Amino acid sequence: MWSAVRMTVVPAPLRPSRRSLLLSGALLGALGLEGCEPATGDGETEPEDPPPTLSMEPMQNHGSTIPAHAVLSGLTPIAPAGDRPFAALALVKRAYEDEMTVLRPDQYGEEPVPIDPGSTSVVADDSAVRARVITSSTGEDGWRSTLLTSEDLTDWEEIPLAQEVDLPVESAGDGLVASIQDGARIELWEVADDGAVAPLTPLEVPEGQQWRVQDLARADSTIVLLPEIVDLRSDQISDSSCTMVSADGGKSWSAPVPVVEDETDPLVESIWRHGKQFVVLGGTRVQPEWAERRSYWRPTSWVSDDGKDFREAPIPLPRWGLDGWTWGEKGEVNAQTEMDMTDLDWGAPVVLPDGGAMHLAITYENTHWIATRDAKGTWTVSERRTSFEDVIDEMVAMPDSVVVAFPGRVTGARLERGGRGADPWKMSWGGVPLSPSRRLVTDSGLCGTPVSLLFQQSTRELVVDEDDGSTEVVTHRGAWAFMVDGEEMATVEGLPEKAWQRDSLALRALEPGTVLLLGVEQDEEGTNRLRGHVSVDGDWVETSLDVERPSDVRSLSTIDGVHHLCVVTLLEDRDRYRLSPLVLTSSDGVEWEELMSPEAIDLPAEGAELGARILRVEKIDETIVGVGSTVGEDSYYRAASFVLEGERWKVLPLEGAGLGSTITSLGRLGEDVVVRVWMAGLEGQGRIDSQGAVTLDDDSTEDVRGRIIDLGKGLLVAPGELLSSESGPGYGPCVWASRDGGASWGATVIPGSEGHRGTVHLLLDGDDLVALTSPGGAVLSHRIVDPRAQLRAD
Repeated sequence: MWSAVRMTVVPAPLRPSRRSLLLSGALLGALGLEGCEPATGDGETEPEDPPPTLSMEPMQNHGSTIPAHAVLSGLTPIAPAGDRPFAALALVKRAYEDEMTVLRPDQYGEEPVPIDPGSTSVVADDSAVRARVITSSTGEDGWRSTLLTSEDLTDWEEIPLAQEVDLPVESAGDGLVASIQDGARIELWEVADDGAVAPLTPLEVPEGQQWRVQDLARADSTIVLLPEIVDLRSDQISDSSCTMVSADGGKSWSAPVPVVEDETDPLVESIWRHGKQFVVLGGTRVQPEWAERRSYWRPTSWVSDDGKDFREAPIPLPRWGLDGWTWGEKGEVNAQTEMDMTDLDWGAPVVLPDGGAMHLAITYENTHWIATRDAKGTWTVSERRTSFEDVIDEMVAMPDSVVVAFPGRVTGARLERGGRGADPWKMSWGGVPLSPSRRLVTDSGLCGTPVSLLFQQSTRELVVDEDDGSTEVVTHRGAWAFMVDGEEMATVEGLPEKAWQRDSLALRALEPGTVLLLGVEQDEEGTNRLRGHVSVDGDWVETSLDVERPSDVRSLSTIDGVHHLCVVTLLEDRDRYRLSPLVLTSSDGVEWEELMSPEAIDLPAEGAELGARILRVEKIDETIVGVGSTVGEDSYYRAASFVLEGERWKVLPLEGAGLGSTITSLGRLGEDVVVRVWMAGLEGQGRIDSQGAVTLDDDSTEDVRGRIIDLGKGLLVAPGELLSSESGPGYGPCVWASRDGGASWGATVIPGSEGHRGTVHLLLDGDDLVALTSPGGAVLSHRIVDPRAQLRAD
């Protein structure tokens, strides 16, 4: 569950609003053909064999580009069984390397799990007898999965799995594993402790959808899966609260069945077998009677005997436990007041074997309670609230011991019975040091600008009022910019404090040497406003930008020396918001004005009830043309182009693109003005004429190519990802290259990133190119020496 203390977010009107695929990693780098310069070549040359590739060498990275410690990826609770103690497996990531360690409440140090650091995926499975970890990695012969098992969490046995497991494993539970989606299928296997593998019937994914198995559990021959289903037509999670059931041990599968039928917008996260029932854990939003406008997250559960018919089994709210407090709109509270004043967080449960209890940590700031589900299915919550001297990020717990992640470390603690003082917990001296997770905010594929990468991270600190003992969590934000400096990535100094303290940072390149740093801040009335700074050769100046209720910042283009910034805003429309496109212009990046009123758009009568998005604008002949989509009452996007006629936008819906499609980019390839269209999980290409009309090509691809850089004489390069399943170990972030003006392409995967997902940034540096990736909060850079000569000689 998210932390109760969050960075400011900008609301979106689309439902459900948990994430956008374009921002979640499902389509990283899908920014289309937005070139730094017009591409040459007629696109008619016959494809060559073999496809072009590029050689690249790693550059030196300045120390500040690498976090001091690894970043926590997750905690998996391991319940006590036999001689095995209660513990948690902590998975941490550092660049393209993973590490896993065992943390116990009474342990004075860390105990590593011997996984391959180059693993592309790591999942843990807490079985009744042996703890199991399954890793997936790539090699010359394709995917390789390995099982590690242990009875005592100290001695681990490594067992290579049978060759049938030839895809990255994404989830595990009760001896079962599920792969990532491969084309239209998700593979499932039963894996025994000795490494024997028995394939189950795969899941068939309907066209236009993307699935992942979040969790799975079984009892005898009944298997229940918890899939997350994304409808790619709508660019939204359409059903993340359903189960799929097999009553015959995995030979056949039911259709997805909703866990909850009403409109409570549940957050479903995990499924467990407890006693004679299947228990789904997650949360739901509740609006207390005393709250006028806000709703809050609460942990809850749903139970079923057969995995199909679920009913909610609420988890009681904990009692506040302290007297004499005043809490904003709630007013004065006492010790017996239910903790309904804010969002509550929760961790993964500890499920004791053989019908024992289920324990779940419920947390708020530095305080936690233990919720317990007994063998009869009844939930109770501990009367006593217990606190730490630091903010809780994540926790797994037993009644008398915990493994807890704080902003700078993850460690164990045990309750000292009969101890005195305000802190009843004895912390272990060891533990794993952590760095905060960094969020990359750079415009993908920046071209020719010194400031090439920008990270933002936030840390939280618990502040205690000395007068009344009240606590407050303060969020500290920081940002770092990096640039290519000779043969290393160096830190850019002098980022303005006011700029990096803003939320939702975005970096846009105006031109070589000039960068626009945008962010969201709240005014005195609590309204979100988009504001920015511009850097001209390293000197930062605050701009005149002041956009109310920004929903998204999109591409920036330069037309006849004037910069055009596309922003999507939220306009109030009776009892709801709708999307409204806003295009801002500036000649120097400092002073900005609206190209026209956001209301100056002629939307179609159907399919645009919730507004429209313009993602990029360019000039074709003498006409300003934009691309993007409209949004209907059904929350589906519909690809459209936008033509500026006088002081109004004329909307031209794209025929044949289908529901959920959007035009992501606009640029030039030879004599053609081309667009990239995203639809049903595929990237397609189309042509646009001087009247703004778009026609689609016939071909589409799962692979992703970003902004094209023209090297002259038909030589093109672009950052992107190689995602086709038949590519095997070649899967991963890559640099695309073409010798024939874009008629055919070859991909070179970034060394060391095989099997991973990630965005690539490609920068011109003299006659060379620099390819940048940012895994695990780090900056990895590779130099491609004279790609023109490489492609001509290839």
